[in-house]
Amino acid sequence: MRINNFFWRWRVLLASKEYLFSVFLSFVLWVAGYFFYGEVIRYLDGLKGLPAVGDLLLDILPIVDLRYLYIYGIVAVMAVLWVYVVFCRPDLLPFGLKFFAAVFIVRTAFIALTHLGPPAGFYIPAITGEFSIWPLSHMLHSNDLFFSGHVSYPFMGALLLRHNRFLFYLLLCFSVLMGATVLLMRIHYSIDVFAAFFIVYGLYAAVTRIFGKTDLSFAKLINK
Repeated sequence: MRINNFFWRWRVLLASKEYLFSVFLSFVLWVAGYFFYGEVIRYLDGLKGLPAVGDLLLDILPIVDLRYLYIYGIVAVMAVLWVYVVFCRPDLLPFGLKFFAAVFIVRTAFIALTHLGPPAGFYIPAITGEFSIWPLSHMLHSNDLFFSGHVSYPFMGALLLRHNRFLFYLLLCFSVLMGATVLLMRIHYSIDVFAAFFIVYGLYAAVTRIFGKTDLSFAKLINK
């Protein structure tokens, strides 16, 4: 029965020209964001000797090796999020892709503008050889600090799936866990972690205002 519902939902949605156009627009934004990110990262990786700054919270916290949670934890959670959307809430796919693309593009712009060196004790050099294959290698850079992607992406998922209380709290807790992880590994400053929640929520409100009227109405097609 669930398999039949899955195919029925997709058949109904794919019959909608508005849905198809919205998905197409979402992928255009993602492709643009991906190339923008690639150019910015190449630019930032060429910057050497950037200064580190002091951080009160990092001065207090110990340094802890959480490399597997940092890499595989975020990959697993994001995979579960998108599998859930595709199989259970395909009506949310266009809005979710636009929301994630907006955060991705804005974060890329911010890291291009903010030239700070990583915190003292920065753990990435110690694990780059272990996670050198794509796409894991794309997570290992020195100067992409503000704001934290590891905090942002689970929090985006929590906002996207706020209708499901279990997934909302699970993703919210995981975003907090990722915040602790990147601080304990000295991968981000505390401002990178705390600012992520405010910026992501602001972008969620903006994307909802711009695209929500259309994208959040697709649920009506499969809930008739």
